[in-house]
Amino acid sequence: MKFLHLLTILTFLISAETASSQSAENIKFDQILPKKVRSLLKKEQLETKADFKNMQTSCYDEMTQAGYWNHVSTLLLEEPVEMVWKTYQSLSPKELGGGKIISFGLSYSRKHNKIIYPDDECGKIEEGQIIISGLRYLGGIVKLAVAQEITAIDETDRIITFCYMQNGKTLGSQHIRFQEASDGGTEIVHETFYRGKSKFRDKKLYPGLHEKTILEMHRNVLRKLQGERLELAINQP
Repeated sequence: MKFLHLLTILTFLISAETASSQSAENIKFDQILPKKVRSLLKKEQLETKADFKNMQTSCYDEMTQAGYWNHVSTLLLEEPVEMVWKTYQSLSPKELGGGKIISFGLSYSRKHNKIIYPDDECGKIEEGQIIISGLRYLGGIVKLAVAQEITAIDETDRIITFCYMQNGKTLGSQHIRFQEASDGGTEIVHETFYRGKSKFRDKKLYPGLHEKTILEMHRNVLRKLQGERLELAINQP
């Protein structure tokens, strides 16, 4: 009995040490491509996987609307809304980026306590997923890093919500709504409530740069959607 008791204690200690080791897993900076993302992680002292658990969002609060700006972009697609919605749901965090502007840095899953790097296999987007990307404007003259969390994927109303993380240059939320268009296609409404530290930046710079960024993201999805539509057409008798 004493041996079994000792074995149980030893097993527990080994398991606890393994869990602690996994939680304290160091971030692999050499696998993160955008330099601005590496700088952001170091600035925010995000050096281990455990550090990501303490990150907080800065979501738009409807009760305190003062100081927020609003940006709305609408896209019309010929594909039916259910097809478009399912395609967006099937995206991986890496597929949201990949272009002249957006470069995927890494993502962290609160649900699975897992870091995903650019070369890793990656599942579909999920609630509680933090995505940190590099942004390039004016041919790379201006480079930034942005951290956001997917805070809600509303199956009923077809809405995906992102929130900026605290301590970033921008606070607020983005809501992507999918609804049936009058011609049977899909209307995507991408609405952002945001505020920063500079009124000039919020009013003059952010809207144009943000519009370019979200259009690139939606174009990435559109390419995947067109591929699925082509595959569907080939497979139909």
